[in-house]
Amino acid sequence: MDSKPQPWEMLILDAQALLPEIGPSLVLAYAALEAFVDSCLDKLAPLAKIPDILCSWINKRDQFWKEPRTDEQFDVPLKSLTGRSLKEQINLWELFQNLRSARHSYVHKGRALIGNDEVSLERATKLINGAKEIINWMERLLPEQFRRQQLALTFSVERLS
Repeated sequence: MDSKPQPWEMLILDAQALLPEIGPSLVLAYAALEAFVDSCLDKLAPLAKIPDILCSWINKRDQFWKEPRTDEQFDVPLKSLTGRSLKEQINLWELFQNLRSARHSYVHKGRALIGNDEVSLERATKLINGAKEIINWMERLLPEQFRRQQLALTFSVERLS
């Protein structure tokens, strides 16, 4: 895999850097998940020998609202290509749904809400960290060639006398 940062990595870093600005941070964290799941499904589909024409028909409809939503992508398409759905990961699915709800309310109402509750800085931080957890979980489902390179760092500590 390419060693340069992927778009979703940059979006997560930007989301963290924008804190304590809650709304914009949540929008970027959700955008990271959108970019990540799109990229993964695009890479996995050819391995499953799904014809390009079918992938295009599913993902590039004449009207965007006919295309699979991000929550749908983390469910049926992901399960059909990896055998796993984010819905099976109850805690991660709840984090995802809360992030989605907070992002949606911020974008459409100008306030980041989950239900009727304003999202606090602490909760926003947990949601952004949750987006990273979702990416890490899903990345483990990918074939090795599509995973990020992990640095194996070793160090030792010596006492100076």
